[in-house]
Amino acid sequence: MVPASAPERAAGARPAARNRAAARAARPARPLDHLVRLAEESEDRGWLLAYSDTTPNWFERYLGEEAEASEIWTYEAEFVPGLLQTAEYCRAVSAANSPDATEEDVARRVELRLARQQLLDREGPPRLQVVINEAVLRRHIGGPKVMREQLRHLTGLADRPNVIVQVLPFSAGAHPAMTGSFSMLRFPSDGGDPTILVEVDSGALYPDRPVDVERYTWMFGRLRDLALSPGESGALISRVAEEL
Repeated sequence: MVPASAPERAAGARPAARNRAAARAARPARPLDHLVRLAEESEDRGWLLAYSDTTPNWFERYLGEEAEASEIWTYEAEFVPGLLQTAEYCRAVSAANSPDATEEDVARRVELRLARQQLLDREGPPRLQVVINEAVLRRHIGGPKVMREQLRHLTGLADRPNVIVQVLPFSAGAHPAMTGSFSMLRFPSDGGDPTILVEVDSGALYPDRPVDVERYTWMFGRLRDLALSPGESGALISRVAEEL
């Protein structure tokens, strides 16, 4: 992975990548202010403000830009990507990630995850392309019932014309994303450069140099080449679900 420079380690505004963001990109803003502005820009984004107390600072930028993306590319090595999670699966992941969180805290995180997923149901939804490691299917999260329902939910969503799910099998061997998961948001032709999110413990990196965009674009393409086809992936997911 290309090392990140110091500015990339900040979760604040990236350089002016989209035209309407250019005016405000020149001046840094507190993360909450950034979230409030994003929520106010569209009637569809009221939920962003509603969950500002639940959203980590480093994730606020991604949430706002995810709502604007025309394409979302995600590679996930550990668990089902958030946009494709069931409520109970999300609950189990959140509880494991934050064992000291209260039930109310976990419930709010689940609500936020479900609110994010509404973008897949809107008119003109983004094209979502997902590659998941086979380990995601094999790791039992929340018990057999929760896991089985999650896998069936995954195959159901993969039937949508705007959702592509591929599984990177163990048999693929070494691959370029062995250092971790990442996502890339791509915008309409007049929307500027992609946004890359690389999660790290208790934070995230937003690599934004041209060489980074080129690198992660190549990585995702390579992962798709190494992964099973969507049809083969669906068959594997269904088979694993039946084994539970």
